Amino acid sequence: MSKSASPTLPLPWTGDDYESGFPVTLLPELVMMAASNAIREKPNWWEKYKDPTLKQAGIDRGDEYAMNDAQIEYIFQELEWYAERRQNQIDSGIVAPIETGIEGTRRSDGLIHTELKERLLACVQKLVDVPDHLKDWHPGSNNQVLDLVHPSLFPFISDKTRITKEEAIPPLDFMGQGETMKKAPGYGVLEEARYYSKHYQWLPTDFMIDSEGKVKIHSYINNLHPIEHKDMYGVLEEIFEKFLPMFEDVLTEMREIEHKEQKLDADPFNWYDDDDGAMDEWYENRVPRPVEIPEFVPPKEFDKYELRPSTSTLSSSPSSSSKKLQVIIKLANIILTPENPKYPG
Repeated sequence: MSKSASPTLPLPWTGDDYESGFPVTLLPELVMMAASNAIREKPNWWEKYKDPTLKQAGIDRGDEYAMNDAQIEYIFQELEWYAERRQNQIDSGIVAPIETGIEGTRRSDGLIHTELKERLLACVQKLVDVPDHLKDWHPGSNNQVLDLVHPSLFPFISDKTRITKEEAIPPLDFMGQGETMKKAPGYGVLEEARYYSKHYQWLPTDFMIDSEGKVKIHSYINNLHPIEHKDMYGVLEEIFEKFLPMFEDVLTEMREIEHKEQKLDADPFNWYDDDDGAMDEWYENRVPRPVEIPEFVPPKEFDKYELRPSTSTLSSSPSSSSKKLQVIIKLANIILTPENPKYPG
């Protein structure tokens, strides 16, 4: 059973009370996540993690990650589960299995074939080959990160950006048309949120997805000229199409994040002998009890969040037979030189 995509997803800034937002992840869990991901970034990790010397090395280096034996044991039980998930994909015929990086992200080696990668690099080179005075080095990057496509260069600006009443497609035909807005349009509960800017907003690109998973860019990509860089649009459509399963995985997890059980849990009320003494103990800076590390339990499976429209929505109208996703496109080049050989990001 699967659910079609809903118009909204949980956001970390929604709600007004102190319990609003995503569940808090404790520091010991963050450390465990980082250590687990470090192992899964190694080549052939699904074989290497079985080597008992690797586990012993993790125990020996426990102080480096500020982990105890129970945390390390948890990580290796989780690695076994990750390896089983990966093998299940391969057994089902998937050539480039989707893996979890840091939780909430996905990655897949071999997803982009060589020919598509070469076409992408050729398109990128056109953005790189500009005069030095036009190059946009990312602030604070020590001239290592060259921003090629960045939404902050040309965002929505109140009292300046023009908005058309009708759909501005093709975009170049609507240059200079429309009316300016006093403030950026609101979005649901973010209308009054302090995290919502009324003056600036990044502008997304409309990606249309049909029932077969084919992708077409419907509008233009902010900061990427639709004629001068026409080839790039086709390349990004193909890449996005291959990324769809990963996006669906991430959105499935995000949709249920408010109901997701954390690996570790701390009950602050257990730090005190009774509620009446809690305030006194707080003033005295009583040291909390250590977080208890449980046995690893595979996380719950949730209904898949589908980005492709279901067949029940199909009709002769292209707009109703495709699903629109609004996507922020960013593209940067990391440049290393003998004088600047290491990138800390």
